[in-house]
Amino acid sequence: PGIGKSRLSQALFESISHDPHVTIRCQCSPHHVNSPFYPVIRQLELAARFEPNDTSETKLNKLEALLAPGRPSPTDAALFAALLSIPTGRRYPALSFTPQQQKNHTIAAVIRHLVGLARKQRALIVIEDVHWCDPTTLDVVTRAIEAFAQVPILFLISFRPEFFPLWLDRSNVTMLQLNRLGRDQALAMIADITGGKTLPADVCEQIVSKTDGVPLFIEELTKMVVESGFLQDTGNRYVNASSLPAPTIPTTLYDSLMARLDRLATVKDIAQVAAVIGREFSYRLLASVTPTTEALLQGALAQLTAADLIFGRGVPPDSTYVFKHALVQDAAYSSLLRVKRQQLHSQIAATLEAQFADTVETQPELIAHHLVQAGMLKPAIEYLRRAGKRAIERSANAEAIVHLERALELLQQLPDDLVEKQVALELQVMLGQAMIAARGYAAPETTNALLRAKDLITDSTDMSQRFAILYGIWACYYVGGQADLQQVAAAEFVAEAERHGDTGTLCLAHRAMGTTYVTMGEFAPARRHLEQARELYAPDHASRHPFHYGQDIGATVLCYLSWALWHLGHVEQAAKVATEAVQRAEAISHPFTLAYTLCHARGMMDVFRRRAEDTRSYANTVVSLCEEHGFPFWAAGGHILGGWAATCQGNVEAGVEAIDRGLAAWRETGARLWLPIFLALEAEAHAKAGRSDAALQAIDRALAMSEETGERWALAEVLRVKAGLLLASDPARTEEAEAALVKSLETARRQQALCWELRTSCDLARLWQRRGAEKDALNLVRSVYDRFTEGHETADLRAAEALMTSLAAQAVA
Repeated sequence: PGIGKSRLSQALFESISHDPHVTIRCQCSPHHVNSPFYPVIRQLELAARFEPNDTSETKLNKLEALLAPGRPSPTDAALFAALLSIPTGRRYPALSFTPQQQKNHTIAAVIRHLVGLARKQRALIVIEDVHWCDPTTLDVVTRAIEAFAQVPILFLISFRPEFFPLWLDRSNVTMLQLNRLGRDQALAMIADITGGKTLPADVCEQIVSKTDGVPLFIEELTKMVVESGFLQDTGNRYVNASSLPAPTIPTTLYDSLMARLDRLATVKDIAQVAAVIGREFSYRLLASVTPTTEALLQGALAQLTAADLIFGRGVPPDSTYVFKHALVQDAAYSSLLRVKRQQLHSQIAATLEAQFADTVETQPELIAHHLVQAGMLKPAIEYLRRAGKRAIERSANAEAIVHLERALELLQQLPDDLVEKQVALELQVMLGQAMIAARGYAAPETTNALLRAKDLITDSTDMSQRFAILYGIWACYYVGGQADLQQVAAAEFVAEAERHGDTGTLCLAHRAMGTTYVTMGEFAPARRHLEQARELYAPDHASRHPFHYGQDIGATVLCYLSWALWHLGHVEQAAKVATEAVQRAEAISHPFTLAYTLCHARGMMDVFRRRAEDTRSYANTVVSLCEEHGFPFWAAGGHILGGWAATCQGNVEAGVEAIDRGLAAWRETGARLWLPIFLALEAEAHAKAGRSDAALQAIDRALAMSEETGERWALAEVLRVKAGLLLASDPARTEEAEAALVKSLETARRQQALCWELRTSCDLARLWQRRGAEKDALNLVRSVYDRFTEGHETADLRAAEALMTSLAAQAVA
């Protein structure tokens, strides 16, 4: 702080003032670190010259004039209006995006606008104090850096050392680290502030020594000394006044700033009230909370401006002001007694509520800040809840989490009665919702938030809220790879649903239980529950609660039913149900449901059937869909499936790289779901690349993961793959391979997984064939093949038929 970041930015503005260019300047704020898009919104409001009494129509006209040079599309104009919370009526096309889509499209529109301006005229874009930047605006900055690489834009970003930028590895980025000034530079700065007049040597030495090269401290201390009255101006230099003692030099920047404020005694109280409002404050709000006349207030602001402590913009009553530096505001704020600060915060909150409706609507977190500082916790919690809700609606989930966690923290300080428990439940449910979106189901924080919500459920809890919590907990265990806890949660869900008898909830409960049985490799009970869920599913119920559980329930039921049917050997029925799932997902046009369904009913079904011809196409669709809408979990799945298809089609190295990248991204979400089968695919890919050691390590990790998580639906296949890898690495490892195949066969039989059993039987038969046991091999394969009643044209059954023909011929010979 005070090292000169803002001053150097200002010097840059001044140095290019005569060169044709566009300047856009954004300022981050410590009071808005969790206000999505705050610096962007504030810059647009200032640039468009919005006035407090402007109608929506006037604001839209001003906004259009501001955006006109970039020639925005009607959709972009609508996105900017929504960003600024301006009602548009029928002026622009309606926006029908999900919150995540709207956030992404808004960021893209902002960047398009800036790039469009720069293509007409060179642009200087500055965003200051990024250490106070909200996560959504940071996303804008990160994407903008990439977009600006090919256009004439200088993008200047300032921040303190505690902030670590993630874009330093970009080729178009350079970092300038500001250091403290040396002695000669400090002396030059002192001379500049005094207008070239020299100070007494001892005074000058004290300033240099105590300021330690911090430019703001040098500036403030020098001004304090000159204004102190302890020195006499002789025309070309200052000397100690003979009748006064030598000036006492403050030892800290804070002391220096306070000394300057104290000498402005008549206006110090105005500076203090302004500091309570914030780094930036409006004349209207300051006038509303300051008991003085307009003439005295304007005079005080003029004095503070002349003293270089604040900067003004506009003419009262429509003017706004900003403290020269955050440290100046801090000094003025901390000089107030705690009781007085609380009174002012309370007064400011009340004034904002009564007179500034737009601020209440668009910045509820600001009202909450003042209420917290005033000690008014209960209304503060309500405003934080509003802030969290608003952030979730804008898909600003990182900001929502901060608001909601703060609200819950404050709630703990209130009396523990029933009303507050209901508030806590709502906050925990919202927090769980934000956690799921921001960090995924597998994150421990998500599970903890939902478990805390569950503890707050009472008999009066709304049914939809109750089941959203129970489903969320089940999903956390499912994605996180905790099969035992998943089964407990599913059973509890089913029992609760049966107790209430709601058809839609029963459908979801049986879907959860059916999916749980699939996870555990118990396909027969899985099929029963999933078919029951299919019978209970009612599209009209789903339309009343669209995507309440992340994706369409009907599509998810069909996905897992197709899995259960395939494993049980009903391969044609499975294919038909999988197709029905995809058709439903495409018909309802819900991006998350479509990504989910393509991964389950297309990608994974192709893996089961070892049919990779179309998989890359589906995988690419999933990845592009997820990148557009912000679904990192399924995007990772798309990369893995696409990598597997690439290896199957001969593009082995690219496939291995895609699988590895996808696995890293999958794990990054905290998910352990499907890792056994994914690691088996990785093992096969390494084997095709000739890396047998890496392949065996991957398959051992797959088996360990299956044991650790309890996810056993692919265990028979993983064991079969291991047997093949053992033989490929060393043909002499026949006994190990046979043991793995026998264990695979036993697992498949126990699970009634007929398709896995057939595949393993064929591999084991080929092993027996090599040692001359053709008859035993033939009997083994035939005993499995004859149990299939459909799917005889599929690859696995045709391969089994060919093998039996070969074995029969050899047995006769």
